[in-house]
Amino acid sequence: MARGSQRRLRGMEQPSREGCGRRERKGLGTPEKVVDAGNAKVLALGKISGRGRGTGLQVDMELHSLYTLVDGKITRVEGFLSRHEALEAAELRK
Repeated sequence: MARGSQRRLRGMEQPSREGCGRRERKGLGTPEKVVDAGNAKVLALGKISGRGRGTGLQVDMELHSLYTLVDGKITRVEGFLSRHEALEAAELRK
């Protein structure tokens, strides 16, 4: 992966850690692996966890994101609950 891409990807992690309004903010998206998928696409493989504010229920699940970049900016984000589907969408599945 190009050095500039790595720098931009580090910045992508922060918003996911800040969380959504309905969940606790602590520990919300954790990228486990970031892959340069070619064709200006980057695949972030990871998990999401949190606790519902109203219900207190714990949520732990896979969440993978495929980012499309144009001129160094994210122009599209696709989310996948399955690692297999995410790898296929990024054309990395053999």
